[in-house]
Amino acid sequence: MANDLCILTLEGFTSFYSKVNSLLFSPNGEKLIAALSDGKINCWQVPSGVLSWKIKAHRKSVNALAITPDDKKLVSASESGIIKCWDLSTKTKIMKFREGLGTVKYLDISPDGKTLVSSSSYAVRLWDISNGELLKVFKEENNISCIAISSEESLLSSGLTSGFIRIWNYSNGEILQTIKAHEGAVYNLKFSPDGNHLVSSSYDGTIKIWNILTGQNEHKFIGPRRFKYSTTLSPDGKYLISGSKEGIIKILEVSTGNLIETIEGHRSSVDIVNFSFDGRYLVSSSNDRNIKIWDFLKVIS
Repeated sequence: MANDLCILTLEGFTSFYSKVNSLLFSPNGEKLIAALSDGKINCWQVPSGVLSWKIKAHRKSVNALAITPDDKKLVSASESGIIKCWDLSTKTKIMKFREGLGTVKYLDISPDGKTLVSSSSYAVRLWDISNGELLKVFKEENNISCIAISSEESLLSSGLTSGFIRIWNYSNGEILQTIKAHEGAVYNLKFSPDGNHLVSSSYDGTIKIWNILTGQNEHKFIGPRRFKYSTTLSPDGKYLISGSKEGIIKILEVSTGNLIETIEGHRSSVDIVNFSFDGRYLVSSSNDRNIKIWDFLKVIS
């Protein structure tokens, strides 16, 4: 177990009434940004842990964050359905637009940094990030629980509470695949770097890896039902990371499905896992109200 490779622990920044909803690294890996349920956004330097800045971004919970590849703009979405775009050099709001009715659940940005994707309960919307113009709306009859954008081509995936996954070409709105993926709601999706595979996690207690070209399930991992696994893929696509109810982080090899390492360090369930863009750091957030950054390259060495 790689328990001694935590390079930073952040604690004491949330109250009993607030929690971390989203975590992401800046593209250069030098900053870690957190969305909090009390409406704040915090940013720390990595690996020192010094608080660089914090802002009261929304009146209600900040549910999601996305950052442009050039590290110039940060986008935040709130429980009240409002999306804001921030200038990261000045920490000032440069744009505000409303998703529509209901909570904004997820955000993502296209690899070229030009298109913002947001999801609410029954629609996925595409926005021009330069001016806030609404470009397209993809509507669903079933409740949308998560979205993901591929780094290759114009692929967008939406996970539904019905257990289905849809793969879209977001440039023209064509549905490429509809997969009956799970017996419970799909709450997390992640494309592989080459765009050929998709990882899905569900309340049915399974994590699955799908071949996008064939729609076939290539690997399946089974755990407790009705637990919301936090999952992500390493930037090179080789490793699947899964947080557990017991506070253990599991590292699985995508090509074989084998468990190759575990990390212990949290005292409660791991709610969020994410990578720095270069794959050097893995960040985890837990119900124990701690954020930990791990030296992932040493973990797998």
